[in-house]
Amino acid sequence: MLFANGTLNYNLQACKKAISLEFLHRFCAMLVIHVPVTRAVKKYFLIQNYKHLVDRPTGYAIYLNQRSFLGNLVHSLLTHDLRDWKLKPPPTESLVLLLSKRYQSCYITERSLRKLAFHLDHQFKLEMCLYVDMAVKFGGISALQAVNNFCQNFGIEEQDYGQDSMYRYYTRYGKAHHIRPNLKAA
Repeated sequence: MLFANGTLNYNLQACKKAISLEFLHRFCAMLVIHVPVTRAVKKYFLIQNYKHLVDRPTGYAIYLNQRSFLGNLVHSLLTHDLRDWKLKPPPTESLVLLLSKRYQSCYITERSLRKLAFHLDHQFKLEMCLYVDMAVKFGGISALQAVNNFCQNFGIEEQDYGQDSMYRYYTRYGKAHHIRPNLKAA
């Protein structure tokens, strides 16, 4: 549970109801990494990922999977396997980025470009879901109408990315993040 002052009180008993024993068993065999960060960054990520916290004897840990931006980022930095980085549908365009001279020493490979493309796609979908969440919660419109508004705001047409596909992605996102989408008719 989060409090207004930013402190975190996490009840492991409530967590056990939401997390299956199979999950806890898998967690015990997981790789644990310690990333050096500032205290502010640690607090931010603990609060931001409170639904994925696991209480350990040494403190809280964030359970990561490939459905979250942070999980995807960590996975891409720690793996060289490209099978996980295929976009569906396959890309048909390219986004041109102009990098400052500070990037001249970077070694740009097909692998790094594919990972970057995957993260950009994931960020697009995450932002769309957050937009729809806010429009449903504060705008009082249906999720389908919010998806349509998102597409209009960004000039996304049906042939670019089907609105029905975006809506289905949003409903899957809602289930994965324990959000109940507003399914009233448009």
